[in-house]
Amino acid sequence: MMTWISAAGAVSGGLLGLRAYASHQLPIKPSEVEVQAVPSDSPLATLVNQGLASVTQASADDSLFYPLDNPRLALLTRIRLADMATHSIDAQYYLFHDDQAGRALLGALAEAAQRGVKVRLLMDEMDTLYREPHLLRFIADNPNIQLRIFNPCWLRGYKRYLEFAARFPQVTRRMHNKSYTADQIASVVGGRNIGNEYFDVFADVAFADLDLLVAGQVGQRITEDFAAYWHSGLAFPLERLGKPASERSYQKWLARLQQDLTAYRTEVNHQQNTLHELLEKSKQATYNAPINVLCDPPNKVITPYVGPNHQILPNIKKLMEQAQQELFIMSAYFIPGKPGMEIFQALRERGVNITILTNSLVANDVPAVHAGYKNYRKALLAMGVKLYELKSLNNDAEKEDWSLFGSKRASLHAKSFVIDRNTAFVGSFNLDPRSALHNTEMGVYFDNPAYAEQVVKVAQARLVRHAYEVTLNEQNALQWLSHNADGSTETYHHEPETKLWQRAIVEALSKLPVEWFL
Repeated sequence: MMTWISAAGAVSGGLLGLRAYASHQLPIKPSEVEVQAVPSDSPLATLVNQGLASVTQASADDSLFYPLDNPRLALLTRIRLADMATHSIDAQYYLFHDDQAGRALLGALAEAAQRGVKVRLLMDEMDTLYREPHLLRFIADNPNIQLRIFNPCWLRGYKRYLEFAARFPQVTRRMHNKSYTADQIASVVGGRNIGNEYFDVFADVAFADLDLLVAGQVGQRITEDFAAYWHSGLAFPLERLGKPASERSYQKWLARLQQDLTAYRTEVNHQQNTLHELLEKSKQATYNAPINVLCDPPNKVITPYVGPNHQILPNIKKLMEQAQQELFIMSAYFIPGKPGMEIFQALRERGVNITILTNSLVANDVPAVHAGYKNYRKALLAMGVKLYELKSLNNDAEKEDWSLFGSKRASLHAKSFVIDRNTAFVGSFNLDPRSALHNTEMGVYFDNPAYAEQVVKVAQARLVRHAYEVTLNEQNALQWLSHNADGSTETYHHEPETKLWQRAIVEALSKLPVEWFL
């Protein structure tokens, strides 16, 4: 017994020592934030100004925006912005995978840097393990590219897991923001990280997601928020954190990067007709409005869980409470908690119709989150909320249907809501404790009835075939209704498409007091 106590004491002492060591090695010293004016000679600026000039009844505060629900068009847009940029590109991501999609985009950024474009890459620590040696060589070969890691562990490799234990839970508070801005005027914001599964590239499961291409004054605001993170003192140059790869290893990696970019451009050429049709449709789907940007400050990850450094949460609460008729929510990870349930209850008492789309258990890539959500279903349904859960298998999806509900095997990843078919929010924020309390998040919101009406109409039409309708039966038990294309309805009395052991694990997880962490 004493041996175990002594060992535990030694481990505790060691972890405390690691905590102190890490804190000493990673001093937080913010630097001065400098944001230059939007370059007037940028071709992107010219295009945006021409676009705004062509809009009738556009206000001086308006920006343009276009929804990117098509995953392949979402990747094409990012690469096209890299091709068109002449001054700067700022990319900020929670995940930036070393796969075909990630390397293709990285290759496009390298080509931009070689033209003289200043590229700043800000990645969260969560997706850089084992990649640092190649990335170090990459930025050494491309002096116009800078790469910083947000809230990193000082210990690298396998030792990093020790620091995770020593600095828990602070080290699990991550930068979940997602933005990609060219020449400070055109940005892609929304729910997508960078990786195959987000762009339907060689992926077994494709994330059904939503980005917006926004252009105009909003680009400057997003640049300012990016700069606040870049200069926060929590973003460390990669050179301080790792060692470069060997020449042989780096050349093999670089060859893959170049091959993936070439393969992507070849595929784009093969699909010119399809892409041309998509781009032609986009001309009718471009909207304008004054766009508001919400962004948590970077020091949210080192401050108390509730306080002034949480910008997103109070603003989203305020927006939702303004609903008078309807609130339509798409949230990949949905755990409303007591505060969320109070908002929904107050809205229902005022007669506001609420519809929520989230993942079914089989479609959820994080089963622990489903464990946190499942216990709220009966209460939501009892207050009159309409609840839908995305199906994992869309057997009737057309191969060429690349839209939000088009993949053969899907998992919802979008984070968006629409109020009264007038106000819309799109961003990285999930309605769960992790987004609310732990991670930094960002998003945009705006008033545009035409866009809001279109989103709700299309989503509601597709929910019938691509999601389970969750209801209560006469015995007050949950049931899942699958409305089929032939007009028939199947009823399930447990989580559809799941096995007993899957349901048992989620049930066990739902009993643990860990909701605050999910």
